[in-house]
Amino acid sequence: MELLSGGMNSQTAAVTTPHARLIAKWVRAAGRADLIRGVHTAQVMKDRGIRAGAAALTLHGALTVPFLGGEIALLEDVPGRPLSTSTEDQSDWGATLAAVHVAQPHSHSPGFYSWLDDMSTALTS
Repeated sequence: MELLSGGMNSQTAAVTTPHARLIAKWVRAAGRADLIRGVHTAQVMKDRGIRAGAAALTLHGALTVPFLGGEIALLEDVPGRPLSTSTEDQSDWGATLAAVHVAQPHSHSPGFYSWLDDMSTALTS
């Protein structure tokens, strides 16, 4: 296990097994709902062909579990490098966000995918 920096509102560590490299993402109890929404969204994106670090299921089929007073998920490692503000990377950001918007399902739960609209507004203003 290797501790990582840069987890979004979380603590992260790389976990290497003989079969895969995973990212353990732990959040405080207050971040539980956001983690659960995030792993569900990543699974939906994976099902639509977009690699987004989907969670590995537990033996009981859960995407997250309570752990040390918070919640933890084991996520697929998506290899690559962090994006920068370069013109090339901005193009990659745009293409990826466009693909996510096309893949986004229409939810019957108000606000479940609202973060996509929030991100779109922030990027275009």
